[in-house]
This record gives sequence, structure tokens and C-alpha cells, in this order.
Amino acid sequence: MMPTITYAMAILAIFYFSPPIQAQAFWNEDFSEGLPSDWDNADVSGNGVFWEFCEDYRDCPPKTQQTAFFFDVARFESSTMLNGYIFAKAQGHFSPDTFLTRLTTPTIDCSLHSTVYLRFESLLGTAGLPPSSGAVVRVKNAHSDWVVFHPFPLLKIVDSDILDVRSWNPQVALLDISSVAANESAVAIQWQWEGIVEWLWAVDDVALFDHNPMNERVVWGANPGEGDFSGGLNGWNASNSLDTCTWVWSSDGFIDNPIPSEMDRFSCAQSAANGMALLASGACANAGEPTPFTIASLESPAINLSGVGANTKLALRFSQAVQEGNPYTPFDPKIITSVEYSTDSGSSWTDPVDANPRLAFLEKFCGASTFLLPPDVSGTPDFKIKFTFAGDAVFWAIDDGQILERFDNDLEMKQNFFALAPSFQTPSGQVAPFGFLADVQNIGNQPQTGVVEFASIQNFDTQEERFKDSLEFGTLADCELEENQFFDNLFTPDMEVASYLGRYAVLANESDENPLNNEIHWRFEVSDSTFAKEREVAGSFNFFTPSSGPLRYEIGNCFFVPNGDGWHATGITFGIGLAGLLPNLTLNVRLYRWEADSLSGEFFASPDEYEEIALNSFTIPPSSSNSLLVTLPISFDGAAVPLENDSYYFATVAYDNPFQNIPFYIGASEEFDYTAMFLLSRQLEKPRYAPMFRQGDDPDFNTVGLGLDRIPIVGLHISNQVVATKETDLQEVRIQLSPNPVREKLFLTTNRGGFPKEGAIEIFDISGKLVASRQFQNGLINDLSIDVGNLSDGAYFLEILTEEGLITKKFVKIEGGN
Repeated sequence: MMPTITYAMAILAIFYFSPPIQAQAFWNEDFSEGLPSDWDNADVSGNGVFWEFCEDYRDCPPKTQQTAFFFDVARFESSTMLNGYIFAKAQGHFSPDTFLTRLTTPTIDCSLHSTVYLRFESLLGTAGLPPSSGAVVRVKNAHSDWVVFHPFPLLKIVDSDILDVRSWNPQVALLDISSVAANESAVAIQWQWEGIVEWLWAVDDVALFDHNPMNERVVWGANPGEGDFSGGLNGWNASNSLDTCTWVWSSDGFIDNPIPSEMDRFSCAQSAANGMALLASGACANAGEPTPFTIASLESPAINLSGVGANTKLALRFSQAVQEGNPYTPFDPKIITSVEYSTDSGSSWTDPVDANPRLAFLEKFCGASTFLLPPDVSGTPDFKIKFTFAGDAVFWAIDDGQILERFDNDLEMKQNFFALAPSFQTPSGQVAPFGFLADVQNIGNQPQTGVVEFASIQNFDTQEERFKDSLEFGTLADCELEENQFFDNLFTPDMEVASYLGRYAVLANESDENPLNNEIHWRFEVSDSTFAKEREVAGSFNFFTPSSGPLRYEIGNCFFVPNGDGWHATGITFGIGLAGLLPNLTLNVRLYRWEADSLSGEFFASPDEYEEIALNSFTIPPSSSNSLLVTLPISFDGAAVPLENDSYYFATVAYDNPFQNIPFYIGASEEFDYTAMFLLSRQLEKPRYAPMFRQGDDPDFNTVGLGLDRIPIVGLHISNQVVATKETDLQEVRIQLSPNPVREKLFLTTNRGGFPKEGAIEIFDISGKLVASRQFQNGLINDLSIDVGNLSDGAYFLEILTEEGLITKKFVKIEGGN
């Protein structure tokens, strides 16, 4: 369970990757009702590029947009993405002539506001014209011409070999349009996009403010030169312990990152154009420094908070662009990016707290992060902040540091600990009840009364609510955390294919001043025949590999089968990262059954509890790309693999024979964290598991040792269409394929001259794709000829499928005629 957070900790809590604390807008549009009919949507150039409304992100770009690898993102991550957004899709316009599209609001009354700021979230992908000039916002009033503002002032091509440019996702634009809009009664705002070969511009959550929302409630950091690094480090002290990389001042928001991607090279901070603090460890390592590891700190000057009342509760907020590699392991704790503070001008420091606890290996993030500070910070004249980087890669950029007063009324659903469904995908015949748990904290200044937490499930497609339950907490004092309280009722999905949206929410009698953190949404699906702990996204994996120890290891996922009778396992899907490093390496794919009655209190599966019930192998082709998604059929001694009721099975990929001392990277996802689900399911005496791992000569599989928030891409396919009614007879059949390797015709012979029942022959390539099939009638005759001349060279699997069961054989197709 998550430990109780106390004031003794360095930082009480974190709004991880949260948007800036919400300010009150005097006009806003989140497109929850679609693209407003009174907005003018113009294709000025006549090239067919209009703005459109996205109701369901699964049916809209970027998910449905086939583009270059750089734009391989699953969805637009705006704050209210789930209720819709707008986009202009320029893909397909490859004319040498430029396109020009404009989306214009109706006139807005700003006559009562002497200052006007425009804020919106967007995702931009371009390849032709620089976005700093091609994607702009124009504003006019009743008396003026259009005035151009630049939401992407830094985003430009800096390397002639890299033409594709993408913004961060989302990128928040904050524009001071007071020079045109202040005190004006008829203000129009226009998004104008001009380009040649471009991809997408998505926009959401547009709002107007009568003040700079970044400075609301700020007690330090609103003035230039304090936390925005305008013109230099401004008294912040940079130091390093290993004589390698150190913090420097970057004058233009450019990140010196050796990994060739334009997105990574610019900060998304609001004031990045006037400078930021940068630690570019990856660039130092590539420059031949003595060691790739760095321990470098950035310490603020003394911050005078004596004017802040002693009982005022504060938070630290800063913008960051970050990508983490490996931690410097001698450093304790083993945190790459950390935050500390001091109330005595640096004579003593609190323990380091992880600034990015949910950031995956080499995953990138740019945005605002907010931490709560304990009460002893208020009133001190000698407060200091320290940021420390302790790792080998890749970069950390800090900007727009601010200390602000917390809201009086602010309840938060804790993003770092809530229970999900036991699997992202569960076959319709294997659904089972599961429970709910999520932590709630009062992060406001005042007690909150009548606090109620809700858990609900709705069908994602029909929006029909399928489940709802609640927990009443009464009154929560300021900073009080309600944790590890699970709901009374369980939910069992319908036994039919469907997609679901899970939701946790919290309400109180008081009106919440920061409602953006009052809800958590998560997804799961009932599939036709697939178990999966994650979404399979070929080509965009994170990677999963042990950070130390022997290179020989086995990784997979565990699935619970409540209704095994009549079902059997048919295949295993797994992802491989950096496959090009391991040409011709053979991986073993296995399926195990784990005894359910031995699970009480254990976090390991020992050899006397599990048995291997299926095996196959896969050889990485010598011409593999960096990422592969492979599906292999599985069988045991040529027969189908029957499943049993109320049983646990885990599918694994084994790296048994390390090749050239190069690690094997299994594909992995950090979209789902199963920690809370794991603990809750054990409390409910319905244990559910996720990763399984063993290393070296260890015979035990560990269920928790590598964490439950980084899930290997290993899924299991099952079927109830084939029943092994004569398993013994089928196991006695011996199949021979000849010649093997084959060029044109493959001959199939058996040791008994045929089969008593009709069936099918199916051929799969190494990725699991069905490439050929044919039916046969009773009495399959020896020397059955199968034409494979039209297949590409490579390895294939041939399956013979009958009511008696399943037989799988492997053959290799080579070039030329027989």
C-alpha cells in the first residue's frame, strides 16, 4: 500500500504532470458540443483543408492518421480530450502550392477587461513551412487589421536532415493579446495555418482571462528574473559532483539533445524564449566526458517568504522538459530527477523527492508540475529550492519556477494510486468481478465537508452507465489523505465484446476551485479472444529489460481464466524493441499453468507450483526494424492446449542464450499501473497478477520485483472453437513437411494416411498474419501438395486444424523453383 504522506517529507504531494492551477476565464470553449456553428471555417486556398470536430479520439487524427514515424502518437492529450476537440488535417496535400485554412471565432466582448490573455492547448505536426510562422493566431477588433501572434515561437527546423517538426503533446499556448483585445467590444480570434506538406493541428480548451493565469495566487516568481531565468541563471548556483555535465543557461529555449527529433529540442515553458536552466546529460556523454553519469544540482538564491502569513499553505510549481535514462546507482535514493528544499538558506536540506515518479525510461515530458509544501515554509526569509539530476541521460530543462498560495477548496483524486480492471483486454468468455479503490486528498487550505468519492463504469461506445458505487468520507481536514478504502460492490462486465470507460470522482459541499483534478479516467475492453495487460502499439514501444544482473531472463504476464472448460490457448503476442541489435537471435515463447491453491501470501511462483504446457520459438530476422510485434501459434506435442477452470496462466518470452552480450528489450507500456489493483485483489481474496519475471538461474518467477507500473507487451490468445475430443489419437499423428526448406510446392504426409474428420490447413507468417488457407475433407491423403511459391522468403507456421485438435509445423520458404 502507498505510505501515508506526512509533513516530515520533503514535499507533501505532487500534481504529477498537471496543468497549471486553474484560473477563472471570462470566456471559454472546450468543444464539448462540437465545432460551434457561428465560427467561420474557411479553406482560403481551395485545397480542401478545413477544420473538423472530433467527437471520439479513437476515430480521429492523430490515431487514424498514417504519417511518418515521428508523428506516431496515440491521441491528442488535451485536458478535456474525452469530450471532443477540433483539428485541421493537412495530410494528403502534397501539392507544391501552399494551403491556407482559417478558423475564426464570432466577435467576443472584452470591453470590461483592461488585460486579455488567450490560452489554449494544441498538438501540431508539420513538415514543410516552419511552424513558428506557418501556424499562427491572428486577432482583430472593430477598428484594427489582423495582428499576428505566435503560439509556437521556438518550433523551427534546426537540422537540415530533420524536416518533420512536432509540438509537445499537448503544448499550452499563452498569448498576451491585450494590445488588440483590451477594452474592445468586438474581438475576433483566428487560427491560421499555412503550409505545403504538413500533418495535423489539433486545438482544445480555448479560454480568455483578464489577467495572466500563470500569476494567479503567486507569492514568488511572478517578477522577471526570479524563477523564469530571464537573461541568465540570476543567482541560481550550478554544481556537479562527478566533473561531467552541469547546469547551464540556455538563452533561447533550445535543448541540446543528441537524439534526432525536433520535438525534443525546444522547451514548452511559457517564458522559454527569454532563457531557461538546462542540464543536457546526453550531449555531455556524446562529447566524450570522463563518465556518462552526472550528479548536478541547481540551487536557488534565498527566497524571502517572510511576508507570507505563517498559516498560509503553499505549493511549488515549475515548468520542465525532461527525458530520463538510467539512474546513477551509487546515489541514494536512486532517483534521476529530484527536488529538495531548505528553510535555513541551505544549511540543511530535506530528503530528495522524485520529480518524475511516473516517467518511463526514455519517455519525454514537457509541462507544468506542482508540489505541495509543508507549513514551515511560510514566513521564512531563507527558503531555498534545489533541483538535482543523477543519471546518465538525457536532459532536464527547468523554467517558470513559482511559489503560490493553494486554493481554499481543492480536493484531488490521487493520480499515483487507483485500481484498474485486472487486464486491459479480457475475452468475453472469461470476465470476472473486480473491485475499486482510489485515494482522495484535501490539498486545499480549508476543511471539506460532505466528501463523497464515486466509482463508475460506462460503455464507451453507447455512454450507458453500467455500474456506480460511492464512499462517504464526511469531513476531510486540510492535507488529510483518505487512502486504501475500497468500495463495497464489485463489477462484472457483460459477456460480450465492448469497450468501457472507468471513472473515479470526488465531490464535497464546498465548490471546488480546481475541478481539473477531481476525476480520473481509465479504459479497459472485453475482447473476442485476447488477454492483454496493455495496448499493443507496434513501432512506438517503451522497452523493458533488467537494469542489472545476468542477461539471461524470461518476462511475461499472468492471466486468470475462470471458465477454462471448453477453451484452449492458441497463440502468444509479444513486442520486441531494438530488434535490429539481435539479428538471428532465437527467443523461446512459453505458456505455464500456475496452481491457484498455492497463492495465499506469496509473491513468487516456484517450480513445484507451475508447469510448462506450451512452447514455440521465434528467430529475429536479420533485416528487422527497431520494433516488432509478433504473434506465434502455440501447442504442446502437436496438440491443442486445453485450459482449466479457475486457473492462472502466464505467457512468457525467454531470452535463454544471450548473444554478443547485448540485452534483449521486450516491448513494454507504462499506460497502466496495476499496483493498486494487485493489492486490492489480494484484500478481496481474488488475487490478480500482471508481470512475471525470472533472471539467470533463478527457478522462481517474481510477481512484483520489477514493479507493476511497467508492463511487458505479452498477450495470450484463446479459443473455444476447437475441442480436442480425441487428443490421444491426434498426439499419435506424425506430420512431415517436405522439402523443407521449400521453393514452390510443399508436400504434407502423415503416419496414418489421413484424418477421420474434415478440417483446415492454415499458414501464418512469423508475425502471426494468416497468409494462406485451404479446407480438406475426410481422409486426407499422403503427399498432399500445397503451393507456396507466391509466399515471400522466410519462416512460416503451418497449422492443421480439426475437431480432434491442432497440429503446428514450421517450414522455411526460399527463393527459386523446385
